[in-house]
Amino acid sequence: MLKESSQTGIILNGTIKQNKIKTHTVDSFGKDISVQAGSSELNLNGKKSYVGAYGRVYSQNEKIDPKTVINEIEGLADIKPNWVDFQGKADAILLPMASSVLFSMLAQSASAFNILNHESFLVDKINTYVASEVVSMQDRFDGPEFTPFDDENTKCSNFYIVKDGKLLELLHNNTTAAALKAKNHGNAGIISGEPRNLFVDNGNLSYDELLGKTERCIVINNLWYTRFNNILKGDYSTMPKDAVLLIERGTVKGAIKNLRISDNILNQMKNILYFGNNGRYVKSWENDIPTHVPSILVKDVNFTKSY
Repeated sequence: MLKESSQTGIILNGTIKQNKIKTHTVDSFGKDISVQAGSSELNLNGKKSYVGAYGRVYSQNEKIDPKTVINEIEGLADIKPNWVDFQGKADAILLPMASSVLFSMLAQSASAFNILNHESFLVDKINTYVASEVVSMQDRFDGPEFTPFDDENTKCSNFYIVKDGKLLELLHNNTTAAALKAKNHGNAGIISGEPRNLFVDNGNLSYDELLGKTERCIVINNLWYTRFNNILKGDYSTMPKDAVLLIERGTVKGAIKNLRISDNILNQMKNILYFGNNGRYVKSWENDIPTHVPSILVKDVNFTKSY
C-alpha cells in the first residue's frame, strides 16, 4: 500500500493484514473443541524529512481509525531535526511499539519451561518485585488473538503475571504446572507455556505531560534487533528506530543516529516511572504477541553507539 497524505505530502507505505484462524483440537480424553477468530494488523511508515511508523492490532469487530494513524505518523515524519550524537544515561519515553518489546520480553521470560531450564532472568523471582510498583501486566485469552483453550485443550483464563511490580504467576503447560504444583491458566504451546494477549493498563498522562516529568529525555518510537547478552541476568541490547529524538524541556533538540540501548531489563522495569494514556494493542518486528501498552517513561536508560 502506497499513499500520499493529503495534508502534509508525507508518503505513506505499509500493510493491512487480515487474519482468520480456525483451531480444532481433539485429545485422548474425548474433548473435541473448535473455535474461529479473526483480527487485523496495520503497519504503516511515513517519511518526509524524518521517519514515522505506526503499528496496531485490531480485534475481530474493531474498525481501523485512519485519522489517528495518519496524525501520529505525520507528527513524527514532519519533524525537521538537527542530527546529534548521544552516549550515556538518559531518561527515555518509549512509545507503544517500543514499550511492547520490553513487556513481551518480561512475559516470555515468565514461561515456567524457560525458568526450569535456566533460560530466564526470572529464575527464583516468583513472589518478588521484578518491576516498579506502577507495573501490572496480565495475560488474557480475550484479546485480538482470541483463544478459549490452549494446545493441550486446557481452558484459558485471564490472570496477572505481574501485579504492582511483583511476579505472581508463571506461564504453564500441564507438565510444568504439575512439576511446580502451580495453577495452569492454559498457556500451553507446542513445547512450553507461552503468552497469548498481554495487557498493560493505560496511565493518565498525555504525551506532553510525560515530557513534563523530565528535563531531558530520548523519545523512541520503535525497537529492532533485540538480543540478550546474558539471559540469566537480563542484560540485553536493542536498536531504536523510526524516530529517535533528543528532547529538552519539551523541545526537540535533535534526532539521533546509530544509537543502541545496552541495559538490563530488570533495572529498566524497576525504573518505569509513569504510563501514558495512549495504550493500544501492538505487534511488531520484535514482538509477535498482541501486547496492549501505552507509552512509558523510564529513568536512567543506558545508551551506547551502534558501531
